Amino acid sequence: MPIWAFHGAKDSLVPIGGSEELIDELRSLGNDVRFTVLPGRDHDILDAYKNQELLCMVLGTCASTEEAVWHSEVIANSVQQLWRPHLPRKK
Repeated sequence: MPIWAFHGAKDSLVPIGGSEELIDELRSLGNDVRFTVLPGRDHDILDAYKNQELLCMVLGTCASTEEAVWHSEVIANSVQQLWRPHLPRKK
């Protein structure tokens, strides 16, 4: 199963080292893993779900750019509504 993990480079809530270790372990087990570090970003990276390429990977196909954009917006908005209340408030 393909895996694409995202991590904010300035995430102080979850240190990036843990994600790097997890990615290395998954790869050592033969998993197809892609790891994207988002420079200058903290833990609040929910907009990563707006990535059209990620959506195409999850869906297994992208019939059209318009369809991918629509799906990515729906998913990103849903994820943000679910998780935003649980994220630490920015100071």
